Amino acid sequence: MTLPAYDTGVMLKSDKRDVFVKLTTIEQVQQRVGKLPAPRDLKVIDYIDEHAKRWLSYARFAFVVFGKAGQIELAAAGGAEGFISASDPKHLQVP
Repeated sequence: MTLPAYDTGVMLKSDKRDVFVKLTTIEQVQQRVGKLPAPRDLKVIDYIDEHAKRWLSYARFAFVVFGKAGQIELAAAGGAEGFISASDPKHLQVP
């Protein structure tokens, strides 16, 4: 079956009918898949905490983005687990 082409929205096959439903709002998506827990939204920080350090210790690959508005640089880096580390709460060390 070919899905209809839409510019926006997510197409999901209905559980009850052989039709597709166009989801265009966050509320519609959350009704289908559930809502993310609020604490996840609160985890926006501008420093590297202990949780982030632990997560980095397992990383084998990273995209590193730096710069300011209008002048952003992106680099890909990889290595053995823990190849990227934090020298302090505001700085990463990437080989």
